[in-house]
Amino acid sequence: IIGFSSYIWNIDLGYGFAEQIKRSYPHIPVIFGGPNYPSIRKEQEQWLRLRQAIDIFIYKDAEIPLVFLVEHLLKGVSLDAIKRACLPSLHALSQGAFYTGEAIDRIKELDDIPSPYLQGYFDKFFDGRLMCMLQTNRGCPFTCTFCVEGMSYYNKINRFSADRIYKELVYMATHRKGNGNLFIADSNFGMYKEDLQTAKALVEVHEKYGFPDYIYATTGKNQKFYILQCAEILKSLLRVSATVQSMDAGVLKEVKRNNISAGKLLEIADKAKDSNANTYADVILGLPGDSKQAHFGTIKALVETGLDYLTLFTSILLESTEMATEASRKKHEMITRFRILPRCFGSYQFNSTTFISAESEEVCVGSKTLSYEDYLECRAFDLTVGIFYNDRIFYEVNAILGNFGISVYDWLLFIHEHRDSFPEGLKSVYAQFLRETDGELWKKQSDLLDCIKGSQKTLEEYIRGERGNNVFYSARIAVLVHHIRELHVVAFNALRDILKVSGKDVAVEIEDYLNELQRYSEMCKSNPVSLDSELRAEFYYDFLELEMEKFSKVPERKLTEPVLLTFEHTEDQKKLLASQLKAYGTSRVGLARLIGKNPIKKFYRTARLTGEATKLSSEAHTEKRWQNIY
Repeated sequence: IIGFSSYIWNIDLGYGFAEQIKRSYPHIPVIFGGPNYPSIRKEQEQWLRLRQAIDIFIYKDAEIPLVFLVEHLLKGVSLDAIKRACLPSLHALSQGAFYTGEAIDRIKELDDIPSPYLQGYFDKFFDGRLMCMLQTNRGCPFTCTFCVEGMSYYNKINRFSADRIYKELVYMATHRKGNGNLFIADSNFGMYKEDLQTAKALVEVHEKYGFPDYIYATTGKNQKFYILQCAEILKSLLRVSATVQSMDAGVLKEVKRNNISAGKLLEIADKAKDSNANTYADVILGLPGDSKQAHFGTIKALVETGLDYLTLFTSILLESTEMATEASRKKHEMITRFRILPRCFGSYQFNSTTFISAESEEVCVGSKTLSYEDYLECRAFDLTVGIFYNDRIFYEVNAILGNFGISVYDWLLFIHEHRDSFPEGLKSVYAQFLRETDGELWKKQSDLLDCIKGSQKTLEEYIRGERGNNVFYSARIAVLVHHIRELHVVAFNALRDILKVSGKDVAVEIEDYLNELQRYSEMCKSNPVSLDSELRAEFYYDFLELEMEKFSKVPERKLTEPVLLTFEHTEDQKKLLASQLKAYGTSRVGLARLIGKNPIKKFYRTARLTGEATKLSSEAHTEKRWQNIY
């Protein structure tokens, strides 16, 4: 028997191998299972008729149905008889007819499923590059129309035991060879009291073995009490998420979602800062009922909560979701396009046959409430947020804005609306981003796949990274590596301008401070993914103290003599960055993946006093050698 999991990122590859297997070994049962499969019977039959190399598809959770299937085969029951027997959860075509068994109940005692970690099946994957994955529970109580788990089948939460979770964590910690990050695959980590025990286990393992370095998880949509406790326990190990997707009431109603409130998000963001945890929110553009106004409004609401990072997606129509049904498409007059998934393509060989595989996804780029032109404008604004806000790259500027009662969102919008006057390098990044955003979209999936599969030259362009990248992260890394000075010029000039526009006529008075702060910020963030460079500069402001105070106020005095600061990565930063560069590489594609997986602020350079400046700074503090400047 050979089995394949069916996900949006591997269905074409799996089926490509299935076809080759059936040609060479027609007697071998080919079994598929997974979420990338329709939920409506008519569409299920059509899906299988287009994939004749699949003998049986296991619908929903597959562990027990697969056991039943194997038992029947071992008893000598023919494959065709099994297809027609309508065994639980098995779907198949036989002699032109479509047979389906009722979906089996989900496993309640998850420890009944043997651990692939503890049994050693995953040992060969500890290669220094791949990331460990942990699942502590299955299921999701929410009913979102865009998500596979929004169906009632998944609404109950079932758990692995605390003992099993701890043992798996220890196994990962003692076997990993390089990449020390951990991905928690729960749909709502931190939302339940049992997650507090998992958080404590993670800290215990981290303190004993130095693993994990960082935790990727989707934290819960509600129950802020438990989420905040998890954040307090895990601190900077965890990035606390708010997977809101939209803050617009109309959109939320259309997708059957009940979000955490903006007030609770603000509290989570504040508490997370106190515990040194990172915070982020997921936003999806193009959901039913979405519009330019709704999307901009969602970003405004989230920025004003003070979250560190906004992950900005385009709506994907996934198999088996309510949103992807024909009725939903017609109701919302969806305009959809197809694009290649980043890095999900290549040339493969089975026996003596070589074949090309490429995975594609269908995305919503317009509807009766969102024109395609507005979609592109929203994506451009997403880029502005990505490069001027995410990871609080200009937290110093944000602090000044706060001191004068000016919204960070208003500053972002001011920047975005004046992007035609950007320096040429930064302007070119926007132009390329919009070209690639439009150029990656195809009206017909068949034309897109024919293009990449029918031309070795085109495939090589994808493999080299000339096509098929994540255009958002590619643009962001281009700015961080090549245009950090231009970025600072735009950010600080916008600060000066918006202070004037807002009637806060203080820009001239604090110009000296703004000039030095701009230079200080630029040096902290200059090419953060480079291990080699060390920068030095003199300053008349005590930025080390201001940093400790999180730039909470504009200084009223400066030093009478300058201090010399060195900007470099700490040893811990170098170790972490080296491991991530090893995992993802230093190409444009690799660095784009690195910043997609790590909070880039973890790699900002750390400033320290240099040489004689140490003594000078000490004297300046103890003897109060300040010069009043305002």
